[in-house]
Amino acid sequence: MINVISFCDREADIYDYLIYKVANQQRFVVWSMMSRHIKEGPDKPYQFASELNSVKQRQTLIAERGGRKAREAKLDVKYAAVILKHPRIKQMNLFH
Repeated sequence: MINVISFCDREADIYDYLIYKVANQQRFVVWSMMSRHIKEGPDKPYQFASELNSVKQRQTLIAERGGRKAREAKLDVKYAAVILKHPRIKQMNLFH
């Protein structure tokens, strides 16, 4: 499994799932559904990422599908390690 990287859709953007992946030293990419709070600053990941330097840009063709016309997408690749803050609702549930 060391060479496996899981690519997950927004349905995998669950704090407990992310903790499981990290605890088991599994590599993963999760498309985010929620803009969570991070420890790196007051910004949430979307704002934080918008301020990162681009490491690569490219364009790709997205084929026609489901009645949507084919189109060209411009991709801007940025990355950084961040630490997600524990969801407040989880913290509250710990004391009930």
